[in-house]
Amino acid sequence: MLVVLDACVLYPPSLRDLLLTLAALDAFELCWSEPILEELSRNVVADNPLLNPTRFNAHTLGEMRRHFPEAMTTVAQTEIDRMDNHPKDHHVAAVGVARSADAIVTINSKDFASQVLDKADVAVITPGQLVARYWTRFLS
Repeated sequence: MLVVLDACVLYPPSLRDLLLTLAALDAFELCWSEPILEELSRNVVADNPLLNPTRFNAHTLGEMRRHFPEAMTTVAQTEIDRMDNHPKDHHVAAVGVARSADAIVTINSKDFASQVLDKADVAVITPGQLVARYWTRFLS
C-alpha cells in the first residue's frame, strides 16, 4: 500500500515516529513532497520558538530524506492547479494522484473532498485507519 503522509500527521513527534517506524518495517510505502516537508518545518518552527530551525531541518527532515529517499515526489504546478480539494492542500492531493497512491493519510479528511481524488481512486484515511489496516493484515 502506497500512502501520502500529510504534514499534519508528521507534525506530532510520536505519530511521526509511529508512521515512519511502520514504513521502515514495510507495513506500507510512503511518499511526500518538498512542499509537504516545508509545511511541516514551518509549522513546527512556528509553534516552538526555542527550536533551532536549521537543526530541525538538518536532523529530522534530513533523516526522513535519508531513510526514505524513494518517498520524495515532485509534482508540476499544472498538476497541483488541477486539484479540486481545499486549496491549501492541493499540493498534497497532487502527490497522491501523481504517485497513484492508495491513500492520503491526514487528520483533516474534510479538506480532501475531491472528484479528482475519487476518479484517481485515492482514498483519504486517518492515521488510525492506516494502523488498523496494518494490524488487520498483520494478524491475518
